[in-house]
Amino acid sequence: MSRLAKLSDTSTFASADFHERLEALKNKRFADAIPNAMDVILKYSQRNRVKNNVWATGVGGASFINGGTGTLYGINVGYDRFIKGVIVGGYAAYGYSGFHGNITQSGSSNVNIGVYSRAFIKRSELTMSLNETWGYNKTFINSYDPLLSIINQSYRYDTWTTDAKINYGYDFMFKDKSVIFKPQVGLAYYYIGLSGLRGIMDDPIYNQFRANADPNKKSVLTINFALESRHYFNKNSYYFVIADVGRDLFINSMGDKMVRFIGNNTLSYRDGGRYNTFASIITGGEIRLFKTFYVNAGIGARFGLDYKDINITGNIGMRYAF
Repeated sequence: MSRLAKLSDTSTFASADFHERLEALKNKRFADAIPNAMDVILKYSQRNRVKNNVWATGVGGASFINGGTGTLYGINVGYDRFIKGVIVGGYAAYGYSGFHGNITQSGSSNVNIGVYSRAFIKRSELTMSLNETWGYNKTFINSYDPLLSIINQSYRYDTWTTDAKINYGYDFMFKDKSVIFKPQVGLAYYYIGLSGLRGIMDDPIYNQFRANADPNKKSVLTINFALESRHYFNKNSYYFVIADVGRDLFINSMGDKMVRFIGNNTLSYRDGGRYNTFASIITGGEIRLFKTFYVNAGIGARFGLDYKDINITGNIGMRYAF
């Protein structure tokens, strides 16, 4: 996100490293939105000097739903390159998520790989991404109530998620191009699969109460509308704010509650086949420490409006351009 916001700097600040400020930042992933870049000034920069970016980001978050709370922490590492008006990149991530309910405790280790691309057509920007996540999960049911303790057990299962997104936005520039507003619209498709599971009872005498589920899956199509604001100041500083609202358009579900860590660093809980409307706000920024070494940070919140689904996430990262 922050790399693309930095690349979008169309302000009139004079700087010896003008090309670096244009080419350096291309895409740091955070929450659901990805800021942008513009083609309008790229032709004035020395693009051949810094085509490449290597980046790393640490992320942490918490989620609150009816019946419990979730936590998430992980790390993303990636590489991208600017090629003739198009940014192309890839990344890998590891995340550990947990869920704490009244009598349930769950933990999940997740590995994610993904690719992303952004094309700049004058003031228009078209962004696409695709990623896959594999998760290994273990859940414990543990009650100290004498009546409920007969169902105490544990079970394991695997999850896999496909996440595809496409987004279009258009930039409006103000104050000598140092302030930019970008309305945007996007579609997101998720496919989530869950393996079968069979519980292992703490006391085998109560095997009739063990969990037993066949494999199931869920597909979700969501539409998003957002307004992004970017403000560039001095030679190597900026901040951004993104306000977003989204709505589930289509859900095809064969299961109840599913918990997953998806590649854009959100811990998400969806309640069966119920549709939800979401609102979110994200803000962040970046500073340069050395000639081509940058640090960045951000924080965001996402709220479910039809049923309780609150996500708070934050990240801190670095990027090296060459």
